[in-house]
Amino acid sequence: MDISRHPLLMQSHEVSLAIESIPGCAEQTVASQKANALTQAINDAIFTIPAIGQPWPKQGGVNAGLIRGENGKPDYYLIIATDDAGKTDRIEYGGYESETEGANSEFDGLANTTALLKSGTDHPAASWAAGVIIEGHNDFYLPARREQSLMYANCPELFNDVWHWSSTQYSAGNAWVQDFEDGYQDVDSKDCRYAARAVRRYYPLTNSTI
Repeated sequence: MDISRHPLLMQSHEVSLAIESIPGCAEQTVASQKANALTQAINDAIFTIPAIGQPWPKQGGVNAGLIRGENGKPDYYLIIATDDAGKTDRIEYGGYESETEGANSEFDGLANTTALLKSGTDHPAASWAAGVIIEGHNDFYLPARREQSLMYANCPELFNDVWHWSSTQYSAGNAWVQDFEDGYQDVDSKDCRYAARAVRRYYPLTNSTI
């Protein structure tokens, strides 16, 4: 691939050409500074993202791949924690016989985790994930079941061959779990104890996490 033809870089070049047509030195200088900042952000987005399955320096884990944002939200890279702080072997989902509004998303683990934390009911797995801090990042969460599908598809070697909790609630009594031995998903009682893994997000065009 000719990276110079990358659509984002071409867009930046078009902005630079437009700047040249702006009358007045002061206006041109301000516009040029904004264009340079845009170009730098685009370069960072294109050139600093590691391959899938590779560690992401200073981002708290491994790149699991790109996920399309739902309902107009931006796309993001899913980062799997590999530090011991981001893993737990046995923990309850919690909230048995209590259905939490807003925790049923199959794709948005961050929304699920936020809903569980705000529910007023104890949800140990979500609380644990939200409390993880790695490399200064404190925005980890419990992944949704479809985020786990990507994790199994792209990075199965990062996991023990056991069931892991997702943040996706199924009913008042059950929630979804992911088997990292064969990729199978099922539901089980919220008071069971399974492993869990924390994840976070990276939004490439803003160099931010939210």
